[in-house]
Amino acid sequence: MGSFLDGLIASSIRNRRVVLSVALALAFAGFWLATRARLDVLPEFTPPVVVVQTEAPGLSALDVEQLVTRPLERALLGTPQVNTVRSASSAGLSAITLVFEDDVEIYRARQLVSERLQTAAGRLPHVTRMPQIAPVAAPIGALLRMFVTPASPDRPEALRELRTFVDWTVRPRLLSIPGVSQVFALGGGVERIEVRPNPVRLRQRGVSLPELRDAVARSQSLVAAGFIESAETRTDVQAGGRLDIRNLDPLREAVIETRNETPVRIGDVAAVVLGEEPLVGAATYDDQPAVFLQVNKLPWADTVSTTARVEAALYDLARELPKGARFEPPVFRQASFVATSLRSVGRAMAIGAVLVVFVLVLFLRSWRHAVISLTAIPLSILAAAGVLIAAGATINGMTLGGLAIAVGEVVDDAIVDVENVWRRLRENARSDHPSSPLHIVQSASREIRGSVVYATVIVALVLVPVLLLGGVAGRIFSPLARAYILAILASLVVALTVTPALCAALLPRIATPRTTSSAFSLWLIEGYRRLLDRVVAQPRAVLVGLLVLLVAAGAAVPHLGGRFLPEFRERSLIAHVYAAPGTSLAETVRLASLVTG
Repeated sequence: MGSFLDGLIASSIRNRRVVLSVALALAFAGFWLATRARLDVLPEFTPPVVVVQTEAPGLSALDVEQLVTRPLERALLGTPQVNTVRSASSAGLSAITLVFEDDVEIYRARQLVSERLQTAAGRLPHVTRMPQIAPVAAPIGALLRMFVTPASPDRPEALRELRTFVDWTVRPRLLSIPGVSQVFALGGGVERIEVRPNPVRLRQRGVSLPELRDAVARSQSLVAAGFIESAETRTDVQAGGRLDIRNLDPLREAVIETRNETPVRIGDVAAVVLGEEPLVGAATYDDQPAVFLQVNKLPWADTVSTTARVEAALYDLARELPKGARFEPPVFRQASFVATSLRSVGRAMAIGAVLVVFVLVLFLRSWRHAVISLTAIPLSILAAAGVLIAAGATINGMTLGGLAIAVGEVVDDAIVDVENVWRRLRENARSDHPSSPLHIVQSASREIRGSVVYATVIVALVLVPVLLLGGVAGRIFSPLARAYILAILASLVVALTVTPALCAALLPRIATPRTTSSAFSLWLIEGYRRLLDRVVAQPRAVLVGLLVLLVAAGAAVPHLGGRFLPEFRERSLIAHVYAAPGTSLAETVRLASLVTG
């Protein structure tokens, strides 16, 4: 291994122009990959999850649990590779969540669940709708959370019109954007056509409720009328019984039956009006009724680019909103969090680079040393990022955190190499029989390559346990460890190839017999020499002091706080208020108004 590394150093110095050209090309390739990487807040930390939702209008929570949730659970419990099955039943809705093993592909999991649901659907009450599998979504899937406000929030018609626009115009437009998995709307009123029977008129006309129901169904049944051929043309015949909320007269005029040659119409025994579905939730913005809109993304979609496409679509849709309505600024925008993370990492890298320049200039008084050492930072970070992106990883908060932590480490190997080469070149310049500068650069790099390799490997091994973590913790923190280890290993390669090549290109010409260390460096060296003499003279006192500090540190560990994740400071405050079971929707809205006010 040593001979291989020595040969690598010698070859890098001998072919320094090639090495520097290849390093520059790889840096551009890493930068190109980084600009096209998928950006996200956190890595995919959840196992494959499939959610089954079943609507049961009119059923109580107890009926939903007994008649819907339990039969579905019994059918789904034997699904292969399922770790956990949990359910929740509420009035009119059943939700069952199946958590699969980590290595199961999500679409395979959805297929297994779909096959089980087909066998269980026939056991459900007739009032229950078909079970639906929720769309695939990322763990932190919300791209945008925002509100759409009407011109007159106190008018129910305005809210109903706005909700209709969101459901039939905004939602299909956003779902057509690549990367969007689901668009969820809450608030306003969902329009529907209601047939309200009049018991007195039903009795007078001798019509029963089942007959009225069958008549409504017949009036909207689709009949294939065929076509008519005449001469050289064929004309399709289309039934004209489809409902139109702008004209309810056709439904009112639909005949239930004919008695004594007198037709009995739906409008004779019932009122046909435009109504709303029973409200199951409400949304308010600035204490005024509004429509809440949430856009979710697919797990593999890029957060920033998908958000940009969604916002562009919303900008176009704003011109089509009902008069006076408008899209309010988002109350949550995931892309802003990603941008903040990128800025934070860039700021950390810039601070690290400035500190490196300051220290090198202070100690060595040469911009050339700073350039050689600083080269390790972008090369190592871009190399690590390029490898991660090429392997299909996303650039997320944990990956960026690993790269940011590595900034202070990746430059160490280069600094050690530069300092030793510079020292040997100065000694060689003062020698009576100086050797070739390239030979000095090579031998100086060989002197420290063992310590550089060992130190880098040890530092990388420290985070291997984090890389091997299992469960949710492993899925969250392993990208951080992976990015850190790749950056550290890349810095080792840079120290063994690029740094010697740059030293051979930049340092020999400035190494002269008159070159000396800075006064600050000489002062530190003298101070360290005096401290070292005292430590060597009193080893027992030093060891006892270290033991006391170790015990004190161990005693302080139980008193340290802990968090599963760092504080993100996303500038969003979410307050959860719990009311007593059975609280009405109107009372819930009133309580929300008191909390927000």
